[in-house]
Amino acid sequence: MGNVQNTDGSKKSLAKIIDFVATNYILTQNFQDMKKLSDMKYCNNLVILTSKVIENKLSDIEIEFLAQRLKQGSEVNEMAKENLKFMNKTDLPNLDVKNQTQKRRMCIGIAKFYVKIAHIYAAIVTTIKPNYTYTEPKPVAVQQQQKPVVEQGQMKEKEQEQIQEQMQEKINTPLSEQINKVVSLEEKETIPVDAKVAVKINNLCSQRLNALLNNQDLSKESIVVKPNFCKMNLDIATNKTRNLASEPGIPELSKLYYDKYDFDQGGFIGMTDAMKQVYLADVKKFYKIFTGEDSVPSEIQTFSDIPLRSYQNMSGCKPGGSYLAEYKGNVKDRLFKTYADHVKQMMTHTEDNQNKLLDQIDKLFVFNVNPITKEREVTIKPDLTEVELQKIVEETRNIIIDLYITCETDFLTGLEIFEAIVEKQIMDTSQVQMGNLQKIIDNKLANSDLSEMKKNDIKKEVVPVKEVVPVKEVVPVKEVVPVKEVVPVKDVVPVKEVVPEAKTGTTNFFDKIVTPIENFVAPIKETFTGDKPILDKPILDKPILDKPILDKPIIVFPTEKKEPVETSAPLVPIIKS
Repeated sequence: MGNVQNTDGSKKSLAKIIDFVATNYILTQNFQDMKKLSDMKYCNNLVILTSKVIENKLSDIEIEFLAQRLKQGSEVNEMAKENLKFMNKTDLPNLDVKNQTQKRRMCIGIAKFYVKIAHIYAAIVTTIKPNYTYTEPKPVAVQQQQKPVVEQGQMKEKEQEQIQEQMQEKINTPLSEQINKVVSLEEKETIPVDAKVAVKINNLCSQRLNALLNNQDLSKESIVVKPNFCKMNLDIATNKTRNLASEPGIPELSKLYYDKYDFDQGGFIGMTDAMKQVYLADVKKFYKIFTGEDSVPSEIQTFSDIPLRSYQNMSGCKPGGSYLAEYKGNVKDRLFKTYADHVKQMMTHTEDNQNKLLDQIDKLFVFNVNPITKEREVTIKPDLTEVELQKIVEETRNIIIDLYITCETDFLTGLEIFEAIVEKQIMDTSQVQMGNLQKIIDNKLANSDLSEMKKNDIKKEVVPVKEVVPVKEVVPVKEVVPVKEVVPVKDVVPVKEVVPEAKTGTTNFFDKIVTPIENFVAPIKETFTGDKPILDKPILDKPILDKPILDKPIIVFPTEKKEPVETSAPLVPIIKS
């Protein structure tokens, strides 16, 4: 069936195939009844012919007959041979199994075959998981009207009644009650015949693809990256992180491990010990992929024990976080192109793995053309055995496991590329900010003098002054006060000691002046001979500067011990007697 070609030669998609099989076989009453054969109400509808009855009661003969076939669009009659089994239909009830207990248990055995097929099909369907959304047409009126008349002979009586009831129901429904409805594939038959239907895919892989895309078109020159993954694993109802079993398709996958069947009451009741080991191995495999942990705790025993990643707790997912922002680039940006290419590759991986399931459907079903209606019908392969069916179960299970693991791995790789985009954006922004800050610093340095830099860079005590005069040059000494009395000395004694600070604190100013003290004519020093100073008063009878030299507040540095200032020669010779 998966190999059935369209009229244009293209291969049909898995979505179309499963829809056709569901509509024409799986969802039909006949198949549903076959799954319920453990119930005697359905079992009694069967006439079970054992191989012994068929061998002994049915006549087996090879006959030759005139067969009618179509060749090149024309009917052709030609002879054919067939091996046939035949009986009188009035004898059929007498050929049924008489023992009710035996018949019930035979029905249970038959049901196992059909239930297993249903499990395989359900697991395949949920790798696609189509949901059907439809809106019923607006009614022409809200008042009671007569049922529309449908001409007899145009369709089956049951279909006529259904359409008439649907049309009548819509006529009697107020406009305010018209709502969009979403149904699963199993409920597709409830959709009105004339309703407009839209199909939306909602499976484990599509959820991760949609999170990376977030309604953005990555095929354009300009690329916008804004994945929506922060709350994808959060259960809104409980405000807790969901587990793996809540993901679409995982419950259906679990049923493919069930191999313990109750032949007395019917139905699969669990796993054998051997299958349990296979299941636990796959649980560990899923745990490592979906949590990122290397070791598996002993309490992890089922798919429902596996927690999904709590993206909502990441700092980047908090309000204002970097993972909630939108990042714009183009195909020339390496990371943006890598992100777009990876999402496309993820789509390809998903489609390839899904299409592998077409081969499994081919092994289960065949198409037949109804000779009366000329329409295609679906049936289970008549030569399908229990052993072959179990092999299909195992193959299907492994394909689906690989599909889900590939989807999660590709999704995590996409998030890693997104994180690289975020980090590069932050780094680029930081470099721009650092460049702007450097310009501000350079401008301040260019517009500031030395004292301003000292005030900003070296946090000192600032002594305010009343008036500021810009420093241009040192005012030369106009007059030197003569010494009244000179004490003769034999030799010159160089001055080595630092001039002590005056009590008024004015000498501190000179310690911090830019101009060297050697440039002044007279020293600021008192020389003692005995108990009396040689000088009756300072050499300078008035300050050298009329006003403070600095144009900024004087910076008083913390008091620290000064080393003596040595000069090559005394500024004023002292004559000893």
